[in-house]
Amino acid sequence: MTSVFDDPIGQQSDELSFRAERALATGNAQKALELFAEAAALETQLAERAAADEPRVRSVVALSAVALWFKARRFDECERLALQLLAGERLTDQGRVEVRALLERCWREGDAERVARDESLLLIPVDMKLDGGRIRKGLAPSAIVRDRQQIFASMLVRTAEWKMSAPFRRRGEAKKDVLAKAGIYEAPALAASYGVCLYVGSSRKVTEVHPELNAESVVSAFLELAAAAQATSLESVVDADYRASFLAGFRDLAPDGGGIETVGYSTSAAHLRAPSPVFLPADRERLSGALVRDNNTETFVVRGVLKVVNLTREQIVIEGDDADTVTLSIDAGKFGDTIGPKLNRKVVVFAETRKGKQRDPKPYALDVRTTDEGDDEGATRSEPQFD
Repeated sequence: MTSVFDDPIGQQSDELSFRAERALATGNAQKALELFAEAAALETQLAERAAADEPRVRSVVALSAVALWFKARRFDECERLALQLLAGERLTDQGRVEVRALLERCWREGDAERVARDESLLLIPVDMKLDGGRIRKGLAPSAIVRDRQQIFASMLVRTAEWKMSAPFRRRGEAKKDVLAKAGIYEAPALAASYGVCLYVGSSRKVTEVHPELNAESVVSAFLELAAAAQATSLESVVDADYRASFLAGFRDLAPDGGGIETVGYSTSAAHLRAPSPVFLPADRERLSGALVRDNNTETFVVRGVLKVVNLTREQIVIEGDDADTVTLSIDAGKFGDTIGPKLNRKVVVFAETRKGKQRDPKPYALDVRTTDEGDDEGATRSEPQFD
């Protein structure tokens, strides 16, 4: 008996898929979408031909068909086929899990595409996937997710400013012209993993005027910066303030090995050829070392709870276990994107002594790290002060 994998329709579908991928690689996204749709139609026929008593084969072919409709951005067809397959009893358990995951992505990106069309936006997704430790599928400690989502969004805006060659912003919100070129939109997490999905959106009118800076370029730059930070080779970022900010941001997003074991970044925009780095706890340690490596003075350590952040005065206050407090100066630009989630959390501060404007020695924070990753109960209950 001839296998479904030997069917001429399947071979034709494979050829169309190959041509679609090649079109994407050469920048012809529209042609790629057309070829993916042709391949999806053939693969759907093949899935319908697969024998009911071969659930593994049927699952493989069915999943391929759903994935091809998704790649073709034909979300109605993708949804229709996925629901039809899930309503039946001819998929394996794993096949059902994978089809459901694709269906969720179809719903999410279909909604985003409708919003983009209605509001004349270019929306490009960028995902941060959290895994291991205390992370479960679709479920994670709120502090781990909340902290990283806030930093994630700030880092995307910072990337847009860097791409614009804007002067380094030391405090406050990004300017309106930056947000017009790179507004941040939040999407629901996918239950197949614990993921944070943000969309970078740029007005199509703005994109026409500034084709070199739009949502696509910001997402690509962010993923390239993530890969460079993982290798601690951010030489492409010449400005020392931006470089320190990116190092601190990717360090705080990286996993600690306890609450979380891996943090990965990617985009589902198939036409973007950008890296998809996955950070491990060793990367967090390496980035921490890079943040203090360049100073030539002797460092000391302060441990306690971060009670006050004053970005205007560029100061933080640490309350030790014995209730004594230590005030340290900080670089507001370096820590502004990442220090907010650390309020009322246990931290370790690496510091050095510097002479201030009045020539008086002052403790200066080189790095501020949390020590209670994802520990909601470890946070103090009093209200933080954030100026």
